[in-house]
Amino acid sequence: MKKQKTQRKQRRSKGRKRSQNSQGPFFAQEPLQHLSANQRMELGPSIAASSRQRFDESLSELEEVAASISPLHILSMLTCYALMAPVDVAARAGNRPTAGTRVQQGQVEYFQALLLRHELKCHKQPAPPLSQRVFDALPTLFQAHGLMQMPFDVASSDDGLSEAQVAAKFVQSYLRNHTASVRNWGYFPNVKRIAVELLSSLDIDFQQAYGLTLTQLVELFEHLVRRQEKQVSEEHICRVQTVYSANTPAEMAAAFGEQFAEFQGVEEFQAFLKRPGTTVRDAKFAVFMAAESILPSLFIFETEAVAKDLSLSPSVLERILGHLSLSFGALREMPPQKMLLENPVWGRPLIKLDEGVYFCALPQVLMSFVFSIVDDLIKPFQAVQKKLQKRRADYLEGEAEKLMRGAFPGCELIRGYSWKENGVQYESDLAVLYDSTLFLVESKSGRVSWPALRGSPERIVRDVKELIVKPSDQSGRLAGRLQEVIAGASNNPVHDFPLTLKNVRSIVRLSVVLHDFATIQSVPSIMEDAGLIQSDYPLAPCLTLSDLEIVTDLLDTPYLRMHYLRRRAEVLSSVRILGDELDTLGFYLDTSFNLGDIETRDQRLMMVGYSTRVDRYYVYKSEGRETKKPKTNLSPWIRSLCDQLALRRIHGWSELAFQLLCIPRQDQQRIEKELRARQRKIAAGKMPRDGSALILIPPEHRRFGLVFYIKVPDGDTTKNSAQQFANIAFNSEHVELCLVLGFVSNSTDLLYSSISLLSRADRPVQPNTYL
Repeated sequence: MKKQKTQRKQRRSKGRKRSQNSQGPFFAQEPLQHLSANQRMELGPSIAASSRQRFDESLSELEEVAASISPLHILSMLTCYALMAPVDVAARAGNRPTAGTRVQQGQVEYFQALLLRHELKCHKQPAPPLSQRVFDALPTLFQAHGLMQMPFDVASSDDGLSEAQVAAKFVQSYLRNHTASVRNWGYFPNVKRIAVELLSSLDIDFQQAYGLTLTQLVELFEHLVRRQEKQVSEEHICRVQTVYSANTPAEMAAAFGEQFAEFQGVEEFQAFLKRPGTTVRDAKFAVFMAAESILPSLFIFETEAVAKDLSLSPSVLERILGHLSLSFGALREMPPQKMLLENPVWGRPLIKLDEGVYFCALPQVLMSFVFSIVDDLIKPFQAVQKKLQKRRADYLEGEAEKLMRGAFPGCELIRGYSWKENGVQYESDLAVLYDSTLFLVESKSGRVSWPALRGSPERIVRDVKELIVKPSDQSGRLAGRLQEVIAGASNNPVHDFPLTLKNVRSIVRLSVVLHDFATIQSVPSIMEDAGLIQSDYPLAPCLTLSDLEIVTDLLDTPYLRMHYLRRRAEVLSSVRILGDELDTLGFYLDTSFNLGDIETRDQRLMMVGYSTRVDRYYVYKSEGRETKKPKTNLSPWIRSLCDQLALRRIHGWSELAFQLLCIPRQDQQRIEKELRARQRKIAAGKMPRDGSALILIPPEHRRFGLVFYIKVPDGDTTKNSAQQFANIAFNSEHVELCLVLGFVSNSTDLLYSSISLLSRADRPVQPNTYL
């Protein structure tokens, strides 16, 4: 009996999925890090030549296939197998494209452009080997293109490139690869909401020009996305699954006739399935190929049908669809390599087949490029352009205020504070005072130029300065003056600052942009290495509006949001991170940015792909599927102490919660366990051998010590005990401040009964934090 229980337990353990927290984080070194500069110089040309060869071979392969394959079929297959929900029936059928999951949206966009270089010819449904060539060649082409951009030619010779020049080339490579491949600047519901709220103020102007409003245009984009999801994911795949659920080939034949009555030659196909000797596996593959032959019909729509669905005039809709579509042969004169960074499909993803008839395999492109599409549509109307420019600025500032107000309930807030310095007028967009923390938020609604996204050095420098450096310097300038006010300096130009500064303990700066700068705003270290950032103050974290919304939504308490934004600023100045903001957020969920002495090393943290849990949650949520919100990797006890602080709300409580959240996860569990053990001994009248207190000394780059102690009955006063334990922490020279929490011996929930924040007395201590 005991053996059987053990086996059952092993089976349960084997099937249990490990949490993300137990799997990471992982720190990966650069693959070529162990090589010397000379070795890299020797290896670089080899990698570049190999990449160029693979690129040329893959492009030749794709051009050859594009001229001979059925374009509607291959685009339908790329969409179904690579961009939509996994089609497990395809895998079970066998002989289907095995590289589908590696193909990305940007690659399908590129292949559509290649197909549009040719006139539409009647080709048969592609055989598996032919379509497999496309699924294999696309990722290879893009990987080779990415490597071709890399600055492998690091040289120390006189005619070589300096480190800054190499770093600048790396920035160019980063931007070009992102522009060619990456589309996820926001989750679909967020993108749609931001687009509608931002553009709706131009509805009347746009309607006068095009006959429909911009709100209706966004609704059209969403309609095409939802239409595709419904027809492919909900209907087509469901029908295939229903046929697959039959037990025999004969039953599958009957089910196929019911599900695919529109299939041409359905009776002959049913007879084929019923042939003697046909196995279930053979039948499944035949069914899948038959169902695949009608895939293109799922992506074809007529103007009149969509106009009816959206209550629009067919003629009006036909006019706007003309601006969003290309016909076969339209790109015959465009060089294939130019399409990688200047793809016309980005602005016109529909394919016009005939008057009033369109093929749309990539409706999501419409939302990925919604703002640049609208910019192109209003280009002939200068007054509308100016109106949109002003609306962008007002909208971003208003949304930043809305998010910060919701993230920190009860905060004090001002917008548009102005002051003069040396005869120059300055203005702060937003200041938010929450407890003892002051947030200075600058908003920049400017567009990132296409030349910058394609790697133009001059435009990169200009856009980085305007969208990242300038707002950071603006908040840095004000933060510096406010520090002087807090310190009691006289004749300060911001002495009339309308928020109370008397009890401010930390100033945190933040920049918010409307559009993603190819995520480069999240990885400023690569721009600093290239000398592209010339700032007067430490760089402030820069988030897109969409990412800030996710941060404030996913982190479910004010103290977690405050800790993230403050630690984000600290980590930004000390750690070189590669990954976008949501990768960084996913990393925070696991680590709370408690990195130990990693913060003091000059190394990069590769966090690309760390947003998996965040992505899954918001994608499932947008699809209406039940899923649990990812949680920060905190022990329940530390969270309960922070909740206790938030509930009591003594002034400065957020600073105390911040320090508790800076305790590494493994120490959180250890401290709680040891405190409970000492609590039990003291309650039993026994003094623990190592005393009643646990003293946590931080790494040398941090200055806050922490003390947790159990109050001894008839012992010293709380004040004396706190000072006594803090003095022990102050024996470590780098510890300047100490948070002391006292607990009673008979408390089962282990909540604190006293709390103190003390500073050492043997030298001046700066109690405030400015970021």
